[in-house]
Amino acid sequence: MNNRPTSPLLRALDALIEGRAGSWVINLVVIPVMFLLVLVLPPLSLPQRTLSAGYSGVAPKTGGTVAIQDGTYFSIPAGAVRTDASIKLNSAPLEQFVKSASAKTLPPTLDIKSAAYQPSLQGKMPALAILSMPIPYDIDPLTSMDVYAYNGKKW
Repeated sequence: MNNRPTSPLLRALDALIEGRAGSWVINLVVIPVMFLLVLVLPPLSLPQRTLSAGYSGVAPKTGGTVAIQDGTYFSIPAGAVRTDASIKLNSAPLEQFVKSASAKTLPPTLDIKSAAYQPSLQGKMPALAILSMPIPYDIDPLTSMDVYAYNGKKW
């Protein structure tokens, strides 16, 4: 029982879908778009998973902390963010940092004593963030130490 639609609009749509052009559109456009949507939307969310590699989640109620082997940690306390965020902490060893282009822009009077640390955040800026670094062993207790921040252009 093959009933043809009576409406001219439905007949045209039926001819488009069942015809050769319709099959090309379905195979070359509709199916690939649906496949991409499956990869991009939850539950897979591949772009979000790929871009957040190495980041740790921070929830508004619990906060979050990341630490590296030398004892340095980057923390966002509970209540400091309004929405979920992610944090990461990278470091460049002292020997590597001293040879970098950014270290060469430091004032020549400074004596670099520590690795360079780079805390990263994905999400909205928290009201409070804590970066705690151990004091290097070879520091004289009577010597003053400062922490410098680099914005990509200047210290």
